[in-house]
Order: sequence, then structure tokens, then C-alpha cells
Amino acid sequence: MSLEQLAMENLRLNLFSPDSVQDLIHAGCSKIQMGHPKGALDDFVKGQAMLDADGGVESTVGASVMVGIGSARLAMADHEGAAEAYAEVCRICLAVGALECADGLSALTALGNIRHMQGCSPEALEAWCEARCVREAMGLLECPAGASLLTNIGIVRRMTGDLEGATAAYEEARRLHFASAPPTPVVGMTLADSPWVGGGHGGYGCYGGYGGYGGY
Repeated sequence: MSLEQLAMENLRLNLFSPDSVQDLIHAGCSKIQMGHPKGALDDFVKGQAMLDADGGVESTVGASVMVGIGSARLAMADHEGAAEAYAEVCRICLAVGALECADGLSALTALGNIRHMQGCSPEALEAWCEARCVREAMGLLECPAGASLLTNIGIVRRMTGDLEGATAAYEEARRLHFASAPPTPVVGMTLADSPWVGGGHGGYGCYGGYGGYGGY
């Protein structure tokens, strides 16, 4: 190999190294947080091109890049483009055997959110139920975010006429909520004064009608 060829090979390795892509991911995330989704999208697309040229798109780094693309497109109100990106994240994660990861969970949850917003209840329910399984496998179900996810599942099940399934989801959401954030007793408060009795805490008292969880 000539000196010129060696220099070109070193340049290629430097340009297409995972570290370079990670730098673009971090830059893109920062731009989204600063309210510049277009610039963020440019960074993520550059990272995707680097991975594509090096045959590394189907990797955990490739999944992270696609999560960024989805987030940027969502911030730009390109809902269908975001949904396509999140679906691609799920495909990549399944291909590399890593769906049970933060990127896979984020993509499934976001995909469900978008499909629900678009009025596609079956697709939203499918994504959220898969997200629930991933959360459970990762040990991340019993927390406020897990309770919120179960509430969303209950809402969609009720919308599609599955009242039994909705009730089960709401009950699990309530259990997760109390398990992850138990109420703190207030010194001097009587049982009658407690917000947990009689619906004084944002509607929990009317939980039988499932109206109290709307603000999760």
C-alpha cells in the first residue's frame, strides 16, 4: 500500500469511526434541546451516512442515530417521518437482538404516541403493548413512566371496545402508581382530611370512572 493509499485509509477510519458518529449524535441531541431540530436532523443524517458507508447501519449505534432522526422529525411536526424512523429503530434492534434496550423502549413508546395521535388505535396499542413487555424485561415497569404507559394502554383498549382489557390495564396502572410513589402521611391529618379519600387528589376518588388518570 502506497503512502497516499495509507493516508486515505486512515482518513476513512477516522471519518467513519463510531466515535465520530457518537459526536454527531451528541451534537444533534443538544440542538434538539436548544430548539434547533433542523440542524439536529442534519447531524443525525450525516451520522447515518457515515454508518451506511461503513456497513454499520444495523447496529446499536445505528439505532441511536435513527432515534435521533425520529426525535428531530417529531420536533419538526413531521409525524409520519418520525413514525417511520421509530419503526426502523425497532427493526434494527430486533435485527441485532437488542430490542430490550433504551433505544428500543423509546422508539416503541414514541411510535405508539404518534399512532394514537393519528387516530390509529390498533397500531398504537401494538407498539405500547410491546413497550410494556420491554419495560418489564428491563425491570423498568414499576415506576411512574410504567404507570403512564399502562394508562395509555387502558385508554386505547377502552376506545376499541375492550372494556375488560381496559379495566385490567387501569388497575395495573393504579397499582404501579402507588407502588412507585406511595403517599406521604401528613402529621396531624385525619383520615377524613386525606386527599386519598373522597377524590381530593386530582380525581383519584373517582377512579372507578377512570377520569383521574388523564393527567399522567
